[in-house]
Amino acid sequence: MKFKKFLALLFATFIIFSSCTTPDDVYYVSSRPTWIKGVADSTTVLNYLIVVNSSTKEDLYEEACNIFVKKFTLSLSIEDKSDEYVESLINTLGIEDYQIYNTKRYYEKISDESYKGYFLFTASKSKVSSATASRISKVTSTNASLTKLIDQSNSYYRNNRDLKSFETLVSAYILSRDNNISSSSSNSSEKIMNRLLKLIKNMTVKVANFDENTLNCNISVSRNVGLFPPIILDSNLKISYSSYNALNKPYLDVERITIPYKLSSYKFIPRNTSVYKRGVLLIEVDIDDSLSKLRKSGYQDAARVLEENNKSYVISYNNDKFFENKIVSLSILENDLNQVPITPISTSRIIDALKSLGADVVEDTGDESLEVPYDYKITFRNEITDKIEGFKSTVRSAGSVEVEDLSKGIIIYDSEPFECVAYGDDMDSAIVEVFERFALKSIFYLKENF
Repeated sequence: MKFKKFLALLFATFIIFSSCTTPDDVYYVSSRPTWIKGVADSTTVLNYLIVVNSSTKEDLYEEACNIFVKKFTLSLSIEDKSDEYVESLINTLGIEDYQIYNTKRYYEKISDESYKGYFLFTASKSKVSSATASRISKVTSTNASLTKLIDQSNSYYRNNRDLKSFETLVSAYILSRDNNISSSSSNSSEKIMNRLLKLIKNMTVKVANFDENTLNCNISVSRNVGLFPPIILDSNLKISYSSYNALNKPYLDVERITIPYKLSSYKFIPRNTSVYKRGVLLIEVDIDDSLSKLRKSGYQDAARVLEENNKSYVISYNNDKFFENKIVSLSILENDLNQVPITPISTSRIIDALKSLGADVVEDTGDESLEVPYDYKITFRNEITDKIEGFKSTVRSAGSVEVEDLSKGIIIYDSEPFECVAYGDDMDSAIVEVFERFALKSIFYLKENF
């Protein structure tokens, strides 16, 4: 008798603990639960049934969470919260913001290595309804502002003021991305980025009447479309060239100019008359202010893409073509723990400069199985040595350039360490700028010696 009472007590305890389990787990039953066949509607709750297949049962729930969150956040255009919500569902079985919970789950074994899972997620109707109304209002307001900015950008473009059009589109990109406008919208950040890339790729710098003794030249910027590319008006340019200091040592000088509105070309005369006897003149469309705005907004990835596509015009003057028809291995070292990787745009400028010296450049990938008959190996090293926060962020770096003659197995040039200093409105922009300066300074050292 006592044994029967013990069994009854044990069974009752099992029932109590089973009823407290959340969510309800059902394994390998012969018939599916009724909640799978027809998810009941409710006046207060929204039901979402997610069905997934997997090779392991352990992966089913996580995969279901990912699918559910993707669908749910996409419906509200809040995809930026996806990772946070998936993590919350996995760790706590719920998302408190919308009173979403995984209330039921059911597993089927399809084969020895295949499983199917059914997961019921419920959400508060009132919470979702309120969030939807708020999101619709925000999207409507944002789209109105975006339409105004894009119309303004189009107006600048029609008047051949492509750089102003570009700057306006950058503001639109930031607004769209800040508000997570859906990728299906014509005002999405992805579509705006495509327009920005098209603009920047079509801005072409042209140089005429270049005097290699004074660096005087005529500069114009045109839109590279159609049979008769129009001149772009009101363009800002950044021009870099080498000069002498009071100790008769070469250094990099940078000028920023604006081609006056309605003027088709600009007569460039360096303000520093102590231009170097040989070197490189680098001219590029100045989009630094727009890139700085993107970085301040946290969109370093977008700034990097635009910077990579902003082509520069490089003139190599008074050099002896030392690397003419030579195959050069380019190596940029990033092994030091304190080192910040050289930006892609810096790398492309280095490659362009070496090609202007007549070199056939091959980047060193570290793959020793590639047997390329290199003539020279050029190694660039650069390392951040100091960062100072303040009204203007300051970054210092130490770098060097080394040229090895591989046929002789000797170092024929070593610049020895040199310092670069750069300032920026924030640390990210200062770091980018210091590596830009390192790349340009390295180019000038190569021009000086080869």
